[in-house]
Amino acid sequence: MDDHETAGYGTQESTRMKFSVICSSHPAALKAASVLRQRYRTVGPDEADAFVALGGDGFMLGLMHQAYERKRVPNLPIFGMNFGTVDFLMNGYAAEGLPNRLAEAEPLRAAPLLMPAEAADGSVVERFAFNDVYLHRATRKMANIDVLVDGSSQLSPLRADGIIVASSVGSTAYNRSAGRPSYLLKRKLSS
Repeated sequence: MDDHETAGYGTQESTRMKFSVICSSHPAALKAASVLRQRYRTVGPDEADAFVALGGDGFMLGLMHQAYERKRVPNLPIFGMNFGTVDFLMNGYAAEGLPNRLAEAEPLRAAPLLMPAEAADGSVVERFAFNDVYLHRATRKMANIDVLVDGSSQLSPLRADGIIVASSVGSTAYNRSAGRPSYLLKRKLSS
């Protein structure tokens, strides 16, 4: 496949993948986005079969949130190329051969954590996260925290200042940066 063609799976015209290039405000990412848009036939976000994201891990997580909120996540892959500082989630940048890289990329499905939190007054707030959920006490007293996974108690009661629950996307980075191993709960969850 010629690099000037639209990216696709295989070589049949009917299976061409349309992709949109989205980038952070980092000057190098903006320049790379311009190069990719000139080199390949890209489309707008609403016409895309996939996103090519140029930025750092935070940019990637932001796009994942936006896609999830728009209910497009299961069917809309995001191929990230690093223009950040950490790059746990991103591939290296290369303008050459992008259609082949997209076609050969192995998908990773990242399901978000859903955290319903019940306050002492009984009110419930729900939030989702792809990387982690952080809960911190609101007073000077220790918090009493019950951790349930699929309705089953995992850590109850936990008396602490707070807790960080990381998804499979976030757990390795958190634990390695803290010099700690990954902890598995009593369920078949990855960490």
